[in-house]
Amino acid sequence: MRHGLKVYGKELCPAKGPLIIAANHCSYLDPPIISVAYRHRRVCFMAKVELWSGRFLSWYLTSIGTIPVERGTGGREAIDKSVQVVQAGGCLGIFPEGTRSRDGRLQRGRSGAVIIAAKANAPILPVYIEGSFEAFPRGAKKVARHPLTVYTGEPFELTPEQRDLTNRAMLRESAELIMSRIADVRKKYIDDGKIIEVPRNLQTTVRK
Repeated sequence: MRHGLKVYGKELCPAKGPLIIAANHCSYLDPPIISVAYRHRRVCFMAKVELWSGRFLSWYLTSIGTIPVERGTGGREAIDKSVQVVQAGGCLGIFPEGTRSRDGRLQRGRSGAVIIAAKANAPILPVYIEGSFEAFPRGAKKVARHPLTVYTGEPFELTPEQRDLTNRAMLRESAELIMSRIADVRKKYIDDGKIIEVPRNLQTTVRK
């Protein structure tokens, strides 16, 4: 499908209530892809504060509820604001890898997603985005036409033990757990490059 976005499992994304969407990250296209895929929710994201330098982009990012991240602060203020968004019943989109993949493959998870999920005590929706790396990878000057697909997993919650932020080993383990859940989503829907048959009520196609 060259001119649209195919979404599998959209119904697994709760229509309301606190939620964290955790997805793999390959491209600047990923946030708008998630926003379109789950447009029944207003998904907020975090972004580096440098992006607020331009007037239009600053207005746009603010209008969609993007949370600025200050470099050198460890993102503490951004994390606190993100927790507030989720605790108020909002939906936060986050990329546990922390940065875009250079080769399209999954990277190690970082602690930010765990910290937010633990403090907000909210469910996590694992999501796998396919095609954004081919469409607009790091260093690309323009977007290429390529099929885009979003696969949705079952929401899950961290256990009290996995939410223990005082245990660094557990923090790393929980970060990897989130990444493994994202990897499991891909395995659920894809087998040797072919889409596994999915019930019709879990298939949604969104036209651009």
